[in-house]
Amino acid sequence: MARRRQSISAPFSDDIDEAVMSTEIALIQSKCLALRVARELHLDKNDKFMRTGLSSQVQSLFSQVLEGLGLSRPNTSDLTEQAKETPEQADADLDAAAEQLRGLIKADRLGMSSVLSISITTPDPARAIGKY
Repeated sequence: MARRRQSISAPFSDDIDEAVMSTEIALIQSKCLALRVARELHLDKNDKFMRTGLSSQVQSLFSQVLEGLGLSRPNTSDLTEQAKETPEQADADLDAAAEQLRGLIKADRLGMSSVLSISITTPDPARAIGKY
């Protein structure tokens, strides 16, 4: 009676590594994680964090034009304190903060290693070192 030897080939370890690393990158860049971070750090309540990018530049320019015309723009922080925030608005603000955070995060695999490069980039030097 002859025995037949059967070999089982395992999937390439590079394929497994690639799947694992891709999963890790997806988790780091996920909306779920960004929402958790935004909630824990209260980024939706942080005016300096929420005012960035083009919208911040437009707001700043608009404020300068109004001031130049002798008109003053109401202080948005005063308006925020006066207005009662609805749960829907709070959710929308948190969502906006999470999306903004996601736009700042970059995660990449370094070559074929098991090392990820994770960075958060902002054009504001004070924000880059954590000063809000």
